[in-house]
Amino acid sequence: MMELHLIVQFVVLEFGEITGFRAWSMTNFASETSSLEFVIKRKPGGTLSDLLFGGSDLSSISINIFGPLGKAFYEPDKAHDLICIAGGTGVAGMLSILKSFAAIKEKASRKADLFFGVRNNRDLFFADELQNLVRQGANAISVTIAFSDEDPDENTKEKYPLLYFEKGWVHDVARVSLETKELSNSIAYLAGPPPAVNASIRMFLLEF
Repeated sequence: MMELHLIVQFVVLEFGEITGFRAWSMTNFASETSSLEFVIKRKPGGTLSDLLFGGSDLSSISINIFGPLGKAFYEPDKAHDLICIAGGTGVAGMLSILKSFAAIKEKASRKADLFFGVRNNRDLFFADELQNLVRQGANAISVTIAFSDEDPDENTKEKYPLLYFEKGWVHDVARVSLETKELSNSIAYLAGPPPAVNASIRMFLLEF
């Protein structure tokens, strides 16, 4: 039976005197590390965004961190195929999962499929990292980028020949690809904006 996990592992951070907490998923994977990497979306007028992206010296700011939290993390001892569906910055935790998957030595019988949804060609990020993951995965990792608002342009396709590109909502693109595959031995990870996650949940519950 296929397992379904919502939201990937994350930590909660508090910055100095700024009110409120922020929950971000880690993008890096390492058996031992002293640093964490995150995808941070800049919001115009946001207090924390102005601080982080304003060019100020951040070395004196105290940061409290709590975690890791969440149960959606990769367990390499489970011989499952992986299905990752992410919208926008939800791809952050998927990167960590796929890096962990790519690091295992016995990948021959396992496959990992990432479906990453963005609005248009200009919004695409992490494409270099994703292409490197496909290369590192030695045919075990497949990455499909879904553009919801426009067709992928030829320049993007030529720049990233190891990635697949489709027009449509990420859950619809995933459904078309997955409907011909055997999913009973798969684990699915979902993350991103609530509409994308909810649509993906409905897809798995009603069609698979």
